[in-house]
Amino acid sequence: METIRAASEVQSAGKNKLLKILGIGFGLAITIGAVIGGGALRMPGVVAGHLGNEWLIIGIWIFGGIWALMSANIVAEFGTMLPEAGGPYVYLHRAYGDFVGFAGGLNDFIISICAVAYLSINVGEFSAALFPSLAGSQNIIAVITILTLGFLNWVGLREGDFTQKLTSLIKVAGFFFVIVACFVWGGNNSNPSWESTVKFENSFALYAALMLSFQVITEAYAGWNSVVYFAEENTNPSQNVPRSMFGGILIVMAIYVLLNAALLYIMPVSQIAASKTPGADAVSLIFGDWGGKLTLAVALVATLSVVNALILYSPRVPFAMSRDGLLPPQLMKVNKGGTPSIALLLLITF
Repeated sequence: METIRAASEVQSAGKNKLLKILGIGFGLAITIGAVIGGGALRMPGVVAGHLGNEWLIIGIWIFGGIWALMSANIVAEFGTMLPEAGGPYVYLHRAYGDFVGFAGGLNDFIISICAVAYLSINVGEFSAALFPSLAGSQNIIAVITILTLGFLNWVGLREGDFTQKLTSLIKVAGFFFVIVACFVWGGNNSNPSWESTVKFENSFALYAALMLSFQVITEAYAGWNSVVYFAEENTNPSQNVPRSMFGGILIVMAIYVLLNAALLYIMPVSQIAASKTPGADAVSLIFGDWGGKLTLAVALVATLSVVNALILYSPRVPFAMSRDGLLPPQLMKVNKGGTPSIALLLLITF
């Protein structure tokens, strides 16, 4: 490991530098983009099935946002103290040394590889559902998705930045359209009275339901720390990292809470709990068959945005590990566009 470190230090002198060009706009886009996926239209049904009460449902989504904000308060401090590429790996390595840093960084990267593959298959499934002629081509679409987004990010950081901002903006607009549609045009289908479909026999049963729901909520908010992977590439990390993180979480929290309130406005809890895709069902109640297609389009863009976010930040982990001498020095190579190109190639290959 010492030999690798020595080689890394020699190779890093005067080259393989990341571009310091990112601002708060990118920070918001990567936070929102990494968090809200197509599953946001499915998860309200799972939570409703566990809790069965409108106030508990809204409350747990709010609590999840508060939990993310409290966690962000800690991570934002790390991001400003150690403005280096690599995210949590940097903090683990600094605090606990090579072994824990290596294990943590490798674990982070492997999770990202699996997530990119899984979500790209979701893109294929959404595409096939939206365009029936593509049925049976889900895996091919998944590969095309990875290669296309991988190429855009390989060209350069600016291209990846633009793609992330565009997909995150379309995603936010799509979710707010669903929310507004439920409140404005869903009057004829509005839920006349709030109900409780689950009766808890004791406090332990309520606690268990809350914990099961919170597991879903933590998954829904996962990715809120994505901006710290780019702290080294931010023009002003001491200000932009915390502002991006807190601002992004607040926007995500607003979307989640309003989306659930909108669903509860036009659908009873029992119907939401019984549905695998309550978001699509709600829009279909308002607009008919094409409402379901619209929801699929929103889910497709939302998932693409998450995949792009993963392809953007994941290569920073092996890049940082290589710079610290924990991985071969080739992974430290940065192309003219500011992308850790070999690390990116490793990600999209696996």
